[in-house]
Amino acid sequence: MTIKTAHEPEEEVMSAEEVWDDMETISRVLRRRLNSEAALPVSAVLAALDDFSPDELVLVRERVLQKLAPSQSSRAALVNKEGSV
Repeated sequence: MTIKTAHEPEEEVMSAEEVWDDMETISRVLRRRLNSEAALPVSAVLAALDDFSPDELVLVRERVLQKLAPSQSSRAALVNKEGSV
């Protein structure tokens, strides 16, 4: 077994419960930021595409297709039900 040292040995080590609470707090903050107006504007994303490599663009395409899959199946169901969108 390897003995490890703390970066600040004089400080108290956080308990598992404290670490969990911190993680939940950080998670809440990040979720709130993702859902806020602070998200990247679409124009910034589109401008960034100009600097992406072909491999990066393939990754973006795959991610977009994954995100669109649920809405496309909903749209297909609507088209089948009504005959048109």
